[in-house]
Amino acid sequence: MKDSQIEKRLKNIIETAPLDLLEEIKGKPVVKMLRHDEITRQETKRPFVKSMIPLATAAILLLMFGSWYRTYQVVDSEIYLDVNPSIELKTNKKNEVIGLRASNVEGEVLLQDIDYSGKSYEDVTEMILEELIEEGYLRSQEEVMLLSVFSRNEMKEEEKLNRLDDLIHAYLKNREIVPILLNQRLEKTSAIENYAKEYGISISKMTFIRNLMILQEGLLVEDLVKMSLEELVLLSKNLELDLGRIIESEDLSEVEHLEPEEKENPDENPSGGEGRNRITLQEARRIALERTGGRIVEEDLDEDSYEFEIHTDAEKHELEIDAFTGRILDHDREALDEEDDSDDDGEDDTEDEEVDDRDDEEVEDDDED
Repeated sequence: MKDSQIEKRLKNIIETAPLDLLEEIKGKPVVKMLRHDEITRQETKRPFVKSMIPLATAAILLLMFGSWYRTYQVVDSEIYLDVNPSIELKTNKKNEVIGLRASNVEGEVLLQDIDYSGKSYEDVTEMILEELIEEGYLRSQEEVMLLSVFSRNEMKEEEKLNRLDDLIHAYLKNREIVPILLNQRLEKTSAIENYAKEYGISISKMTFIRNLMILQEGLLVEDLVKMSLEELVLLSKNLELDLGRIIESEDLSEVEHLEPEEKENPDENPSGGEGRNRITLQEARRIALERTGGRIVEEDLDEDSYEFEIHTDAEKHELEIDAFTGRILDHDREALDEEDDSDDDGEDDTEDEEVDDRDDEEVEDDDED
């Protein structure tokens, strides 16, 4: 029924109603409703947009937090610097260092006084270079250094590699040090990471060793991991390997002039040793055991270094440690012969027998008395 028809009928009813009925209706008191029913309740439903405001606000805050986290807290690039200490820097998208760690004991000692919080990777790199100079790791011409950068963004990887190459050369040139800086890009794999962890070296150096083994068949990882970075480069020179296939550097031509470093006269103070504090025997022991584990069976010291022989379950290690810097100058290891252990045991048994014999003799003397 249409509205117009309803109004027309109501009008007819009112006009035809008896007068006294209308007066009676008008005279009745109006009763106030205690509560509205479904017809009289005038409820306004909340619009859909208003109900979505809290959800939208939460979503915006979540997006803002996610953007901040990805920008400042997520690792964007990894930088590795190897001399003998091996240092790893992790940076965010703002090129700020958010992680700094060492891959060996020498590096841990080097990083003790470096505060990287809120600093760019360029500033932190300069701080590391200064520590390397002060500790005597960078002191002359033809210092071999390995610089490696890893990023999923190839443009950023290239940019950081070039930027650091220029920075390191300029910084060391001001201190009259000319390095042989070898640059490489990393392809991180679980195999390389596992080998690096097993042998206690950086992923960067392990990658360099892997690439040398690709260039020359017959090289063994067990032999190469014992060698310093300079020794690895000299090996490649002697084997006439083409380092240009695995290294990006303008310093490769200088490798031809690289010669083995002559050992210093033990009667003279080491370069940079004068006026510096000597590390204690306990500190040298800690450095040695952190590298090898096991137990020290022999130790010796002179003016310049500490020497240790350490036995593990399967190997014998011989280490020489710089008495001023804590730097591991030499590390040789070989399989531990079972005969050595048996001989040691035999000596102990002999000593025990001698002690027992002496005890028996003393008892006999007491009886005679």
